[in-house]
Amino acid sequence: MVGKNEDPGALAGAQRVDVTMLAGNDDTTDFSPTTIDLQVRTLLLRYAMSVPMAMVVAELAFFGRSA
Repeated sequence: MVGKNEDPGALAGAQRVDVTMLAGNDDTTDFSPTTIDLQVRTLLLRYAMSVPMAMVVAELAFFGRSA
């Protein structure tokens, strides 16, 4: 005799099923830095320079290569 396939959660009743919703925001709303932001942050941590100088150096050193 073939038995019927039934969902155990449905057999327990809706009041007995415990669903946990995680509290948090979506990953799409989080800020993910660009490569230039990461390079500027690295330069600022390693060398004593201003933010505009670090932006220029990062642009020239890391993205100005033509070959």
